[in-house]
Amino acid sequence: MFGDFKIASLLHTISDVDFNFDALANALDCTKDLYGVGIIYSEDQRQYVVRSPKNTRSVIYVVVTKVPHASREIAEVKIKETVASPSLSKEIASAALSCGGVLLTIGAAILGTGAIPFTAGASSVMVALAVAGTVATATQCVLGVVRIIDITENGAEVSTWLDSQKWYSATSNILDFISVASAGAALKGVLITYRTMKAASSLRASQWLRTLPREERVRITKEIIRNKNPGISNKEIKAFIKVGKYPKRFPTDGIQKSIQVQLLNSLNSMSAFSGSALWGVINSPGNLVDTGEYVVGMMQPIEVFE
Repeated sequence: MFGDFKIASLLHTISDVDFNFDALANALDCTKDLYGVGIIYSEDQRQYVVRSPKNTRSVIYVVVTKVPHASREIAEVKIKETVASPSLSKEIASAALSCGGVLLTIGAAILGTGAIPFTAGASSVMVALAVAGTVATATQCVLGVVRIIDITENGAEVSTWLDSQKWYSATSNILDFISVASAGAALKGVLITYRTMKAASSLRASQWLRTLPREERVRITKEIIRNKNPGISNKEIKAFIKVGKYPKRFPTDGIQKSIQVQLLNSLNSMSAFSGSALWGVINSPGNLVDTGEYVVGMMQPIEVFE
């Protein structure tokens, strides 16, 4: 059962509380992940709402209670640590998703050797985006590992300082945005591969990696040729095969390697979207506005001196 702290204080139905809730609220609001969270005071199995959460979509409360067997100094230190220190579980999960994405990218690159491309070569923009996405994800992985080490070995001093810097928040948002954009672009290849296989193969998707009969590979080869040459006719496909530009049927190993690469790409995209949905720009798209303002703010002095 929850009561209102201010009403309880006015009616004297609660004992005098020697605690500065305004200072706690200000400290919470200085931390991005804790801005606007609710505050509850707990006393003798009774709870009182000091402040309701500002963000009604994510109901989070910080609970303050008396610790009878601890000194005031110890209690203050514990509260400050709780408010200021990053969550270790969150950092581990974030680093796991980023580092997992890097491993999936490496795996896709290795498997890609000998794979049959289902489309024409990627444009220079898509290649640049893929490279940028890989670099961004790798950077997030390194930062995640560094933060975990700092939290466990150094009391989160460096991580807490970084979180208070606007340039670091802007950089984190940019890295997350690049990773998500690259993941979205990668999904295009996944969808093209799936549609090609679905249109040409009578087998279930679960069988594509186990067996591909000769007649299936003939149909798949024709679909791949159509993807590489939009608008091509059946007569032109036969002509290309006859002159040796394309084989009559691609080998099973090459087709299956391409499917495996796209499976890894889809998992990589899922990890990027999941991380962003939990802690990044997908979860808080308004952060991109702050990042844009910060980048413009850095660029303005450069324009003045040109």
